[in-house]
Amino acid sequence: MGLFPLPGNVEADLETAARVADALADAVARGPRHSLTVARSYTEEEVTLGLAFLARVIEIAAMSQRALADVQRERTRERARLGAPLPMTSPRVPFN
Repeated sequence: MGLFPLPGNVEADLETAARVADALADAVARGPRHSLTVARSYTEEEVTLGLAFLARVIEIAAMSQRALADVQRERTRERARLGAPLPMTSPRVPFN
């Protein structure tokens, strides 16, 4: 599936979709009411493009998460096989 639901000016659509997603990311930091206010200000086209863009971002993130989890499992099994100490189960998460 392509990034956008309908063919068109892909470059302009991508720019619009990224602008929508970026503005909503900023709005989320201010709370759900602000996010909804920002989302309501968009045209139908902006809503459609923003949804398509964010769906693709989520799809990529999910695939990336699965790949990283597979690697972590492989490494944990290998350490266990070698008798090496296992890493901490709750690593620092720098994204808070």
